[in-house]
Amino acid sequence: MAKTLAKLSGTKKIVACAILGILAAVFIIIRFYQPNSEPFAVYSEDDHSLTFYDRAIRPSEGVPYEGKAATYVYTTVNTEPKGNYESDQNSLDDKYWDSGTYRKRVEKVVVAEEIQFDDCARLFYHMGNCSSFDISKMKTMYCKDFGQMFGGCSSLTKIDLSDLNFDSAEYLDRMFRDCSSLASVDFGSANLSSVYDFNEMFSNCSNLQSLTISNPSFQNGYNFDSMFEGCSRLSYKCDEWDVPVAGSAISFAESAPKVNAPDWPSSCNTKKYRSGSISTGSSASGLTKKQTNSSGWKGLKADHTWKEYSYYDKDGDLVGKKTVYGDGYESTWIADDHDDEYTDLP
Repeated sequence: MAKTLAKLSGTKKIVACAILGILAAVFIIIRFYQPNSEPFAVYSEDDHSLTFYDRAIRPSEGVPYEGKAATYVYTTVNTEPKGNYESDQNSLDDKYWDSGTYRKRVEKVVVAEEIQFDDCARLFYHMGNCSSFDISKMKTMYCKDFGQMFGGCSSLTKIDLSDLNFDSAEYLDRMFRDCSSLASVDFGSANLSSVYDFNEMFSNCSNLQSLTISNPSFQNGYNFDSMFEGCSRLSYKCDEWDVPVAGSAISFAESAPKVNAPDWPSSCNTKKYRSGSISTGSSASGLTKKQTNSSGWKGLKADHTWKEYSYYDKDGDLVGKKTVYGDGYESTWIADDHDDEYTDLP
């Protein structure tokens, strides 16, 4: 190459050198430059899979991608913590993602490449036909909210979360609620010490039989209401749990007779309701609020049993009550200074 250039005249030599320089620059760009990648997810009707990628170029819908059709492409999967619940059918970062068109068809989820998830709340919510989650490549070190992440995944039988980072987690509420087929959950040695809310975390997981939490230190745990409610097949000892500031553990293991509760602090509220009844043969219309300790009895004619639920904030102050009557009627009382925050009690 050097001899060839030496034989060229001055002008030709300049042109040749310029061309070589351009070719070298193109090679360097192709070899070393990588455009900014962005996470996206592809649903394929071929195998009913939802696969997450982090790449610079997204596929077009309807064309083959990674050996299967890209039926639908979700362009937003983890941008920022939720707060705007306006429907966006192209977003997995939204409460109403895709309005369920493909969500209910998903049978397996794969995170194919390392992706940082800033918010996991409701991420796989009510994927009722999904039985497989390969999510070991999820990066969650900054994620605070895992609430309802798998809620309603009724076909899920086992899940391994040992590769996920929970160092920043604050909310695990309803994370697996209504996962009726779930038999095994493995958190490995995950650090759950920053979690505040465990409310209904495994509620109605009636088939749950194996739970691994190797590091049960819940230093900031406060709300443990109904955490294991309905876990009728689970044998689990919580005796040595570290729960120094637990404020509420209402129905912690109701209908879960083989789950041993921790040694709750004396300030922890563990009573879910007071119940009472009157004769089913008499009218309730003459009863007063004082007699029933609640309102809403007037007009009841058949089942006059009742349960009164009390709700407390993190400071232990009563914020509201809900009374549920035997015939399905409900009445709610909200403390005046909590109107904005507790308009709807659970």
